[in-house]
Amino acid sequence: MRGEGGGRAQWSDLPGGLRDAVAAELGSPVVRATSQAGGFSPGSADRVITASGRRAFVKALDGGRFPGSVDLHRREARVLGALPAGLPVPELLALVEHDGWVALVTEDVDGESPALPWRLSAVEAALDALGAVAAVSVPPVLRDVLPRAEVDLEHDDAGFERLLADPWSGLARFDPWAAERLDELAVLARRGNRALAGEALGHGDVRADNLVQRPGGGVVVVDWPHAVIGSPVFDVVALLLDVRLSSSEVDVDALLAAHLPGLGDVATAVIAADAAYFVDAARLPPVPGLPALRAFQAAQGRAALAWLRERW
Repeated sequence: MRGEGGGRAQWSDLPGGLRDAVAAELGSPVVRATSQAGGFSPGSADRVITASGRRAFVKALDGGRFPGSVDLHRREARVLGALPAGLPVPELLALVEHDGWVALVTEDVDGESPALPWRLSAVEAALDALGAVAAVSVPPVLRDVLPRAEVDLEHDDAGFERLLADPWSGLARFDPWAAERLDELAVLARRGNRALAGEALGHGDVRADNLVQRPGGGVVVVDWPHAVIGSPVFDVVALLLDVRLSSSEVDVDALLAAHLPGLGDVATAVIAADAAYFVDAARLPPVPGLPALRAFQAAQGRAALAWLRERW
């Protein structure tokens, strides 16, 4: 199952003035735009080619309709603009603001999202990319502005606590095992939130549609608006949860042990924190403009609980 929220705008839907401003940054008019379906945003996301043959990736949103989301574009530009060269991340080309719209323009990474179900070679390449990101010293300009993972996700990771305070009648049908031990799961999820503390740069939203695998096999980590400072465990667990969600035959527990030696109990707690967020979110009303989001969160919640049950 790939993360696709639906409702995405097209390049042709953008105001002419914004498209002209993007073309000016690229040095030539855009002659072709191919919309990309992955992700959960009502904004546009297009691979574009200019008359001169230059390629770029452009995503844009109307700040009047989606003020919070355009702030994410600005935040992503700040992150990409501050990261050192040589990391497996796209190069920032421009941040364009025009008449309330915001467009983020980056390198168009040659490749596609990893094929699903996940294959071992792709998972290993993604783990290598995440490891390279986590190993870099966080630039001071980002250290001053990026949130700490355990603080940023404190509310999300308290999902089981909210289910205790405001019971969901459908939980027993959703997952009987979780419904029978909600108190224990809430304690474990809180421990998982505390385990997110650290000093590494984290992506914060790792899944297949936020990764691009190059023809040679290497993986580039894209879409950086949710970057955090914290433990590398967070991104590794998120990736391996996505592997399980895809019904892959890859042994995620073996990879977890290899990439996070001695941190098995910590990883289990982080899985519980992820499950807390996804299960609680799955019961909420649909998000306008993102009709597929709740179903995807429900699937992530089931996958997290199934993995947690095996590691219990």
